[in-house]
Amino acid sequence: MPPAKPKHHLIRDWIKPFPEGIYTTDGKIIFCQPCEKKIQCSIKSHLTQHNESDKHSENFERFQKTATRQQFLAFSQTENVDPFSKDLCNALVGANIPFYKVNNPSFNDFLSKYCNRSVPVESTLRKNYLKVCYEETMERIKQDIGESFVWVSVDETTDTLGRFVANLLVGSNWP
Repeated sequence: MPPAKPKHHLIRDWIKPFPEGIYTTDGKIIFCQPCEKKIQCSIKSHLTQHNESDKHSENFERFQKTATRQQFLAFSQTENVDPFSKDLCNALVGANIPFYKVNNPSFNDFLSKYCNRSVPVESTLRKNYLKVCYEETMERIKQDIGESFVWVSVDETTDTLGRFVANLLVGSNWP
């Protein structure tokens, strides 16, 4: 039995059959350039499955039309944030638009057409980006307030459907 190849050699062998520049690797992580995401694959069939997905096919067509290419960089879990998706999440939250609206075909087509990007589904925004947006907002509030004393005002009411709503206002006592 021949000696087993190290994993980084296997990964490089897996991406060789595909066109140049579609998949890149640092030996540990496979990055799909058209989808702009890393592919979790411990076996070759995971890569094949991703390559045959409808989402990848759409992104591959769009990728071939554009001349810009993103350079592959190895990143950790905390840096695994797509700026477009994060900004979209911030915009939806800031405008009080529910996440399920991104699944609306008209809205999704509009964003895909004019942003030239695939739009993440609502669960992706909720699972991966809402917490990041929340943490950044909380950090910005902490920086704005700094070491100042704060005041807090809470008002409880009900909406037209009888649900309880709490409004919270926080401010700094010092300018």
